[in-house]
Amino acid sequence: MTTLQSTLQLAFGHHQAGRLDAAAQGYQEILKQEPEHPDALNLLGVLCSQRKDHAQALTWLLKAIAAKPEFSDAWLNFAKTLSSTRRLREAVGACDVVLRLKPQHAEALATQARTLRKLNQFDAALQSARACLAVQADSLEMGRIEAACLLALKRYDEAGPCFEHWLAKSKNDEALSNDYAMLLVHLGRTQEAIARLEALVGLPKPFLPACSNLGNLLYDQGEHERALALHQTVVDTNPELYAGWINYGNVLQKHERLKEARQALEVAVRLKPDRSEAYVNLASILMALGEENLAFERLNKAIALAPDFVDAWNNLGAMELDCARPGNAQKAYAQAVARDPQLAAAQFGLALSYLMQGDFTRGWPLYEWRWLGASQAKPQEAPRFSCPQWTGQPTRPQADSIVVYHEQGFGDTLQFARFLPQLLGKFAQITWVIQPELYELVAHNFPPQIQLLTSAQGQSVVRSRVFDWHCPMGSLPLALGLKSGQQIPGRAGYLKPMAGHAVSRKFDDLVRHAKQEQKTVIGLCWAGNPGLAHNKTRSLKLSMLSELMPIPGVVWVSLQRERSLEEAQLLQSWGVMDMSESLNHFSDTAAVIQQLDLVISVDTVVVHLAGALGKPCWLLNRFQSEWRWMHGAQDSAWYASVQQWRQERKNDWPGVLARVKAAVTEVVHGPHQGAQAFDEVNP
Repeated sequence: MTTLQSTLQLAFGHHQAGRLDAAAQGYQEILKQEPEHPDALNLLGVLCSQRKDHAQALTWLLKAIAAKPEFSDAWLNFAKTLSSTRRLREAVGACDVVLRLKPQHAEALATQARTLRKLNQFDAALQSARACLAVQADSLEMGRIEAACLLALKRYDEAGPCFEHWLAKSKNDEALSNDYAMLLVHLGRTQEAIARLEALVGLPKPFLPACSNLGNLLYDQGEHERALALHQTVVDTNPELYAGWINYGNVLQKHERLKEARQALEVAVRLKPDRSEAYVNLASILMALGEENLAFERLNKAIALAPDFVDAWNNLGAMELDCARPGNAQKAYAQAVARDPQLAAAQFGLALSYLMQGDFTRGWPLYEWRWLGASQAKPQEAPRFSCPQWTGQPTRPQADSIVVYHEQGFGDTLQFARFLPQLLGKFAQITWVIQPELYELVAHNFPPQIQLLTSAQGQSVVRSRVFDWHCPMGSLPLALGLKSGQQIPGRAGYLKPMAGHAVSRKFDDLVRHAKQEQKTVIGLCWAGNPGLAHNKTRSLKLSMLSELMPIPGVVWVSLQRERSLEEAQLLQSWGVMDMSESLNHFSDTAAVIQQLDLVISVDTVVVHLAGALGKPCWLLNRFQSEWRWMHGAQDSAWYASVQQWRQERKNDWPGVLARVKAAVTEVVHGPHQGAQAFDEVNP
């Protein structure tokens, strides 16, 4: 045995016994004599990785590979170290090298499966896990990954037997049982899932991931206090558990306890400052707290730590949209999509960034991702039809039938209603399903060749009739080939109120007296649907409108359908006519709007209705507005009569209202009065 071999064996013996200093000294002695000794370089790299000195570990491992390019062990250790530093894509590539050298290398396949799962590349991770199982059939870890990937891919029919197979082999495997409970949730067997998680939580030593999952599940079912207690148990039991603090912070954020959520995630950051997940979640909380600069700093830190972390890029896109920077958002979302083309939130975010900039050509196709779990969209169940979706394919105008249906809110239905007449030359039968609240108004405005049904009627008709095509309303621009704002039909208005439709004698008297006294009648709407996530930013408090009330020569009318008793009392004290009890259907609201000189509203259906009627409307718009109002626009590509009064910075409603007050005063008391004068004001 040579001196170098004996030194290597001695050093390796120290290494195995955990005497790392002695092992490192032995490896260094070898390298003094032979600087390119591949085994010493490789083992020194492994030792540094064990000490968490990953940068130095990678240096030694690269030298080992350079000394011996087909050194599979060095390549595998290189892959493991890259994975530890969250350089996940590079780690997968290093595993590929090992597998080219040794196609059935079980540890390389296992490392690749773990890493691909971290990348959320579940199809590829599943293939690697199954390849590993072909070599090591009893690998419980790979069995867990196989089952978890099937769950993530929503291949529930395969996931169930897979879980049952591995649970039969290891009945007491807590991690596997925990994941199986999550499959039960997706299968709608929630109570079984809760029972399984409760069993894991009730063990003498509670299984902490089950505590977290049970907490999340109970929170979604409204048991907020128990959920918070479970997450508190996790961090109390193991204060060093990084994931526990992240889950706790997330639930606190849902509960709008933002300061506590921030504290929890800052603990996670301190525990693992080299991990990116906590930085990403912390950034979203900091945004909610109004600390934008710090939020971007934390998120950029996450990206620097893990350039392939898709969620970080996706959140960066969302934050850039929230800051009204669609160009920057587009770049961030593109990075996310490049790493995970199946990430619906990123694809949908990319759609919003394009549409917000008027790039309809690229925006509309991506807008279809709204059905696949995009977090920014109102949650919708994907449509189920036996016929294909019409996306612009050639049709048989004398034979084909199509069913078009509403999918989002009232405003979306009104916005896209303008496209229905364009279908008349393309289909022999058109069936249109809309919300019942819109039925009367729409029936009055669209030709009888379009069969109009309410939602309840539509369900039975769609079940009993066979159609050639179906199309959700939000997909009509794509199907009809809308390329630019100049092609949008009906900008001047496409709805009319029902002739002679009486809403309220008191309101009619108010309008008549106002005209006799040459006063201006203006409608107000200050809040949207409180159930929508963005409602807080788009709505304002009624009390903020007090600045507008003293304007001489103005009669105010409230168009708000839902208002509190306190708001009703405030309206009465101001002398504002409250129309809430008279607005039973949108035909009522349309009849009222038609008699007004101007509508002033936040971003709600009222704006869409006024625009569709061609009535002057001033949109009080938040800083980070929706895609449909276009980035930086003061007018509207969709409605010629709508003007936008945007916040110049977030939450600056006082600034908007001050400008609106000055403009209303100028029009009402200027030389040119009436509805047309409101159209001529420059916001």
